[in-house]
Order: sequence, then structure tokens, then C-alpha cells
Amino acid sequence: AELIPEDVLTRLAGVHLSVQPTHRAEDAMMSAGRLGQRSDRILPLRDMFDAGGVISFGTDWPIVPFDPLRTLRSAVLAERADGVPFVADQAVKHHEAFFAATHAGADRCGFERSLLPGGPADFLVWQGDPFEDLHTASVQATFMNGTLVSGGLQGDDHGRATDAS
Repeated sequence: AELIPEDVLTRLAGVHLSVQPTHRAEDAMMSAGRLGQRSDRILPLRDMFDAGGVISFGTDWPIVPFDPLRTLRSAVLAERADGVPFVADQAVKHHEAFFAATHAGADRCGFERSLLPGGPADFLVWQGDPFEDLHTASVQATFMNGTLVSGGLQGDDHGRATDAS
């Protein structure tokens, strides 16, 4: 779903689409010279959401780096990989991007997406508010199945996360 003509948008309602916003940022760097005016149609995310498409985000690793934060930034900030704005009216809202990067993909894979008592817990600890400023927000720790797998937090004697600094 990388290069969608406008006339196809009317057929997207309810269609499940897996897209990689990082490709939008990367491909925008060279698209004008190769696609001409059609380059403005590279991953028209806003149009896809507005048309009722059910969007799931991925990174497309190993083709592009596995960096979910970069994926979110590419979708919300609508910039090329070098930070220059690229068809800014195709930016999506923070909550749409987070939903597409988490719940929508989990739903498509048939995964339980609720945190339940005694169940596995995969989550991130953020520095800053990613809903306010994706430029400065960063991931401080990643937990998979309730266990710290990366970052600067450690558990206390009861398994609760504490700041390691």
C-alpha cells in the first residue's frame, strides 16, 4: 500500500493494510526524481485512515532499522528521513499512530491486547510524553513478559521497576 492513487481510496473502507511509515520518510528522499508528481502519493497515511482503512504499522526490518519510535515519528511528523517536511497534510494523529503500531497489529495477529492480572505484560517506560513531543520523547526501558529486557531501570526486591540512576 505504498503508492495509492486517489481513486483507489474509496475502496479502502474496512480493508486491512499493513504499512511501514519509515519507508515513507526514506523513500521521500528520492521520490521526486523518480516518480515526479506521483511522489506526493507515497503512503498517503491520512487519506488511508480517513477512507476507513484498518491500518497496522510495522518497521519492515531488516530492510529499514527496527525502530518503532522512528516509525511513529514518520507517521505523525510527516517528514523525510532528513527532517524536511513531506506532504504534511498526510500526517496522522498521535493516538492513530500508537493504535496502528500496537493494537491494530496485535488484532491482526490474533494476540490478546489487554493487560490482565497474572498475564504477560509487554510495555515501555518513556522519558517525556510521546503524545506531546515525539522529537524529544525517548524509551527508557522495555519490558517483555514483565521482565526488563533493555533500558536503565531495574527491579526492587519485589520485582517492581525502579530508576537505576
